[in-house]
Amino acid sequence: MKYSTTINHAGIASIDMISKTDLVDWCLLDYIANFESCENSKKLGDKVWLNFKHLISEMPMLGLNKKSSVSMRVKKLRELGLIETIQSVADQ
Repeated sequence: MKYSTTINHAGIASIDMISKTDLVDWCLLDYIANFESCENSKKLGDKVWLNFKHLISEMPMLGLNKKSSVSMRVKKLRELGLIETIQSVADQ
């Protein structure tokens, strides 16, 4: 289980994201950043495959209990320009 999350409040304010995001969004981004650096994360070039089940189990306080909930948050982050996403190879 992930025990800590780092959130840069000043950085969020400096890019004018306070009213567009919440703590769940920033905890999710912190998870993604940490997951990306894990040895056993699955990578495709400079992209990393996110295991939504793992995220749900590792971060229960986020309240994201379904894959669709995580997917909606990831979509929001993509639309805000905070992350890039691609379809998995299996979906193409």
